This record gives sequence, structure tokens and C-alpha cells, in this order.
Amino acid sequence: MPWLCCNWDGLSGTGAAGSSLEFLRRAGELAPEHTGVLKQLHRALRAVGQDREAAIVLEKLKTAGPDRTPLKAQAQIFDYMGLDPAQQRERFRHNLVNAIAPVPPTRN
Repeated sequence: MPWLCCNWDGLSGTGAAGSSLEFLRRAGELAPEHTGVLKQLHRALRAVGQDREAAIVLEKLKTAGPDRTPLKAQAQIFDYMGLDPAQQRERFRHNLVNAIAPVPPTRN
């Protein structure tokens, strides 16, 4: 899920890293088996030195099954990099909320 990687990179060097980590933790609560969320939460925790919690998330990631549906990035990296930091944070939140939204069951 490269769009999450890029968004975390954009936020990790700013004062928004703490709120981004809080947002990723919440995403992990809402989608505890979503590998994309777990990967980014693990990465964010390691980046801020919370290795114990990162190890717990890594264990969850190892046991998580594949995501039910593939996700598509809504922005290309070059478009994203052209945004100011506030717009980057908003795009990140929007993409993350969409990524963890419940998928309605399909009818057979």
C-alpha cells in the first residue's frame, strides 16, 4: 500500500507524527487484521522508537491473512508531493478512512 508509505513519510518529519501515530492506532483498532494498516502502524511505531509496541503489531501482521480486497491509491506520489503539509495530512486521513471502511457483503 504505497500511498500510506508516502503519507507517513510526509508526516513523520513534521510535528504531525504524534497525531498520525494516534490515527494509525485507531485504524488498527477498527481494522485489526488489515495488513496495510498493520504495516504502517508497525513502521510508524519503529520510527518513533516504540519498539515494544511495534513488536506486538509485527506479530499480528505475521498471523494476519491476506486483505479481502486490494486497495487502490487515490493519488499518485507526484500529485501528493505537490501538496502543502496540511493537504497531505487531509489526503492521508481521507485515504486511510476509505481503506478501513467496512466492505458490504456481496450477494451471490
